[in-house]
Amino acid sequence: MNATFVRRIIFGISAALIAGFTEPMLAPDSQAVTLQNLSVAYKGIIAGNFSSTGNSVLTCSTTVGTYASDCLAARKRQGSHLNNDDFTMTNIKVPFGSLNSTDYFNSSQGVVVLPTGSVIVHATLFWGGSMRINVGDSPAVDSTKKNQVLFARSDQNCITASDGCAVTALPEDVYQVNSATNLGPYRASADVTSMLNNADLAWTVSGPHQSLTLGVANIQTVTGRDKSAGWGLMVVYQNPNTEPRAITIYKGFAQESLVEDDAFIFDGFRTAATGNVHADFGLVAFDGDAANQRDSISLVDAKGSAMIADSINPDNNIANSTISTSGIHSPYLNNSSLSR
Repeated sequence: MNATFVRRIIFGISAALIAGFTEPMLAPDSQAVTLQNLSVAYKGIIAGNFSSTGNSVLTCSTTVGTYASDCLAARKRQGSHLNNDDFTMTNIKVPFGSLNSTDYFNSSQGVVVLPTGSVIVHATLFWGGSMRINVGDSPAVDSTKKNQVLFARSDQNCITASDGCAVTALPEDVYQVNSATNLGPYRASADVTSMLNNADLAWTVSGPHQSLTLGVANIQTVTGRDKSAGWGLMVVYQNPNTEPRAITIYKGFAQESLVEDDAFIFDGFRTAATGNVHADFGLVAFDGDAANQRDSISLVDAKGSAMIADSINPDNNIANSTISTSGIHSPYLNNSSLSR
């Protein structure tokens, strides 16, 4: 079966496209808006599955900008102003390891949740921001370091910025729009498996699940109106009580189109010949327009199509500035846990 991944966008966003599937795929051909061709970050058959987490490192300012007084409501997804172009976006900064506050300028946390007894066998960290500077914006701290971030577990001290917490992307894993003029969004990624496959990790076990809190800091980005920046983590895990699955994680970059469908072709997408086919799908995208209900994602082949959506990411607004897993909305940035 040949399949096409279609993202229908009427408004423009910047997105790092990373998809995890539980069926095998061959390397896709990129089309139209793809700026960095998709390549395989991980591919294998394993008794387990994949999971993800992530967070923004920007939030609306409660003191600066025309709609600053609406910021607290927007964090709860309430009110009439829900898009990042309504607000002046400013850095989130929460405690990171044991670092002094002068050692980092933004930071946020996320939680990986896996079935109890799971072991991570692969992890790719993705991050991105914007280098576009408009009137009234504040520039990135150091745009030449967009290939570097700090990444740590909650039990990791990070006494110094270089104390086992520094992550650097390879040159081929960094892409920026209009890099010659230092404008536009960028995305970077790095393999962080060695930091998460230690059998002695301090997992918190609660019934059938185990969780691990992670933090990312120092994502280079311009701050100001209509800006977005953040990170996402894709992990592949092994679990003795889980059936074998074929999992592929892709990494790439696309500047979404304003007026046309954007197709990413996966030739040779193999599934069972009969019966229902089940697949899990994950996506990391940087988007700040929660209120624009005009985008969707479909998986299409010659015999039909399947819309990708759930209760948190509806079929008419899949990129709606949420962080969720399997239809469950994370509490990040809803005023009850800004620390994450």
